[in-house]
Amino acid sequence: MEQSTTHTDSPLPAAEPDLITQKIVHAVADELRVDPVDLDPLYDVVDPDALNSLFHSRPRVNSLGTGAVRFTYQGFEVHVTAGGDVSLEARTVQNAD
Repeated sequence: MEQSTTHTDSPLPAAEPDLITQKIVHAVADELRVDPVDLDPLYDVVDPDALNSLFHSRPRVNSLGTGAVRFTYQGFEVHVTAGGDVSLEARTVQNAD
């Protein structure tokens, strides 16, 4: 049986640049209760520059601002929407015993 939890990102501290990749890393680190530098590099699973380009922090005011990206990172399915929202779904498999 799969168990999942969802986490939606919170705003980064003002000193942090508003890059979607940093939001993802911070959200995963928060969920795992670790320092972001202790995580595997995000570039092992996705191209950070491409992701930041797709989800640049400029406002989306037309129909081109739709869509989403999903990928797996650190045991979470990461879902990023065109609006820059990040959600995580933790996948843990429990034995039926």
